Amino acid sequence: MLAVSGIVRYIANQTKNIGGTTYGKALEANMSFNPFALCHFTDRCQVQEVATHELGHALGLGHSLDSTATMSAYAHFDNRCASLTPDDVRGITSIYPGAASGVRLSITTSTLPNTSVNRDYSLALEATGGTGGYQWNFVSGQMPPGIPLGLSGLLFGRSTVYGTFAFVAQVRDSAGSTVQSSLSIVVERPGLAPAITRAEYKKKKVFVSGTGFLADALVYVDGEGLTATLDGTTLITEKRKQKFGVHQAYVVNSDGSRSNTFQFVVQ
Repeated sequence: MLAVSGIVRYIANQTKNIGGTTYGKALEANMSFNPFALCHFTDRCQVQEVATHELGHALGLGHSLDSTATMSAYAHFDNRCASLTPDDVRGITSIYPGAASGVRLSITTSTLPNTSVNRDYSLALEATGGTGGYQWNFVSGQMPPGIPLGLSGLLFGRSTVYGTFAFVAQVRDSAGSTVQSSLSIVVERPGLAPAITRAEYKKKKVFVSGTGFLADALVYVDGEGLTATLDGTTLITEKRKQKFGVHQAYVVNSDGSRSNTFQFVVQ
């Protein structure tokens, strides 16, 4: 047994009929993980699957007879993470039917950050609209080896091959509507050092352009490390007032590789 959960307090005489079934009003549910099953919880994707299953019990679902469902009596540990199958969606929407958003289903993730060989990668694709209960699938193209797309939309793992990997992802909502989007992940060569080709200061931020930057790289200005966000091939630092004059900037990726030093002037 990996975990257990369920409704522990409810009011039986406060009921509501939904779809011909009468439900009592739940007040409290508990969830507990087995501390002697920690060998299964070193992988966060496995933790997410178990937690999603137990949350289903806490919301009133029993075990599903569909062996592929997350609410099946047995864990799958097949990289589904926190995803729901159509059977799970039908189960939860039969209790909590909700309403359609009235907004067309669309994928909001448009670009994916770069990574490098043998470096952990984790990012969840996002969608909006439709009827919820999103389920993701790989349609065509090529995923980076070692970074699969889970049913929950999670890209997780580490690639063993460098290159640019373009693929088409599809999301399906609980009503069966689907939409697709073309995406790509660039996996940098191992040990490939970043290189700065341009740096400028504006609006109290340093904009550093170049190649080989990773999403969580730091920009050092006169020896001080500044956090930055990666926008395409440009790192944009947090706001920090710089004095007039010449400044020295370089970039350090999370794998320790360092760029050339580049001068820029604040006037």
